[in-house]
Amino acid sequence: MSEMQAIKALHTGDASPFLASNPANSGIRFGDHRGIREAVEEMMRKGWVRTTEGFEECKRKTWEKNEAVMMRILRDL
Repeated sequence: MSEMQAIKALHTGDASPFLASNPANSGIRFGDHRGIREAVEEMMRKGWVRTTEGFEECKRKTWEKNEAVMMRILRDL
């Protein structure tokens, strides 16, 4: 499941479009695979809940990693 598919599923509360999809045109849908179906069901059951503090911490870590990458790029120029 792509990140965008997961966000859509969590936002709408509906993963059925993903589970019904058959991107390989093999006649076998993602939902037909037990492991995939169970993982998606677990993701939907748990949801994606993050406190404001948790969200801010996540952003701060991302910014720190981005800054470290930028500094490495600038040093290599």
